[in-house]
Amino acid sequence: MISDELLITTTRVLRGLQVNQPAIERNLAAYGPFASSERLLMALGKTGADRQEMHERLREHAMTAWRAVQQGLPNPLVELLAGDAQIQGYLSADQIRAAMQAGGYTGFAAQRARELAEQIRARQVEDIH
Repeated sequence: MISDELLITTTRVLRGLQVNQPAIERNLAAYGPFASSERLLMALGKTGADRQEMHERLREHAMTAWRAVQQGLPNPLVELLAGDAQIQGYLSADQIRAAMQAGGYTGFAAQRARELAEQIRARQVEDIH
């Protein structure tokens, strides 16, 4: 059956899975702020900021940050946004930084991944016995 093949392949992939935590953290630092800017835009809209105007501010800063990332530099997006006086007219620098925390953008993914890993480990122990 196809479902058996899917499970066999998935098990094979998961058994060989290696997580490179430093690489994940590096990628999250480099690219996470770009994804987090959506949450900042929503927060700005809730304070009464003009969505189109704020979108343009975010886009301008994102393009500057993208050029830095492409040159191998740290992503400056969060600090560019936190230092923007026009954006600070709606949110404080601390509120901007809080909205831009990429780690919090993943929702329950970390918890769900840990639960799945525990289920897989428990299954492997069952398979051994």
